[in-house]
Amino acid sequence: MSSAWDTDAVPSGLRRHVDSGPRRIHVVVADDLPGCLGILEELARFEDTVEVVGQATSTAGAVELIAAVEPDLVIMNVAVPSGDSLTLSRVIYTCLSHVTIVMTSIANSPRLRATCLTSGAEAFIHKPDFQREFGRILTSKFS
Repeated sequence: MSSAWDTDAVPSGLRRHVDSGPRRIHVVVADDLPGCLGILEELARFEDTVEVVGQATSTAGAVELIAAVEPDLVIMNVAVPSGDSLTLSRVIYTCLSHVTIVMTSIANSPRLRATCLTSGAEAFIHKPDFQREFGRILTSKFS
């Protein structure tokens, strides 16, 4: 059945409300390293319910992107430049409470994990464990 909406004319952040078919989880990825950004995006794409709707290499870019597309999920490196990703996590948690936040880092310690979780993140994933842990988080949060 075709939609009466011309989905090409609808901004991508709103398409989830008019597209037919299975619901996709819209994801924004924010990381300071383009290589990591690409890897995280590709790993997220392995999940057939995920659509990466944008990526940012700074907190300023992440703020603009998240405000524009209001994703379901933000995957954000702890060390994103030009701002404080932990503060951004608190702002997202407070202002866009429907957005799930997953923080990532190459560093891994109980203190860092706790700091991320108390900043509004739903989960913390150590980058080497991303592929294994991401699917589990999707299942627990979006199923």
